[in-house]
Amino acid sequence: MAFNKSLYQKIVWANVIFRLTLGPTIFISVWVASLLTFLLDWVDGEFFKRAYYPRSQYNFYDKLLDYYWYIFILIYIFLYQVPSRNIFLFLFLFRSLGQILLSLTKKELYLFFFPNLFEILFFFYLFTTLIPKWQPLMFFPKIIYPLGVILPGALIREYILHIKKMNLSGLFTGKTTYWVDDKKTRQYLAPGYKQHKEK
Repeated sequence: MAFNKSLYQKIVWANVIFRLTLGPTIFISVWVASLLTFLLDWVDGEFFKRAYYPRSQYNFYDKLLDYYWYIFILIYIFLYQVPSRNIFLFLFLFRSLGQILLSLTKKELYLFFFPNLFEILFFFYLFTTLIPKWQPLMFFPKIIYPLGVILPGALIREYILHIKKMNLSGLFTGKTTYWVDDKKTRQYLAPGYKQHKEK
């Protein structure tokens, strides 16, 4: 089945604009901004795929938007005096190094070696604002415990997405879709792809 390239390209750019807009809204409603950004970050790959963008191009835009969001999180952390700010800063720089190496080498392996602990720990912090008895876990040395739980999960996620590059589209959309630059699965592309590409 061929997808409507023009329609999905419009959805892609609407997604990009919306994600850019969400950054500053973290100072208005941190929960709304965080949850919407998380949701859009999870679904945007499918939009890029159906718009017939190559995976390499998607990675460029996605990681750039991720970094844009991380900067707003970091500003929020220091502006609102979130506990363990130095740990958050270290995790931000740690992930930044992975994204810089990805940009320079195009090797997604670096995202596994520099997993996204920064954003996940921030989500944990948000939950501690709802569950007061968890708040001591945001201070050293007890913060080691949530980090010890977050790290294996983050590594598994990075392994699935960036090393194995498992195709999970069928689980979420009911249809298995493929990147146009994926040589292993090119034979499964919709017959209408070429005519879409030429438009």
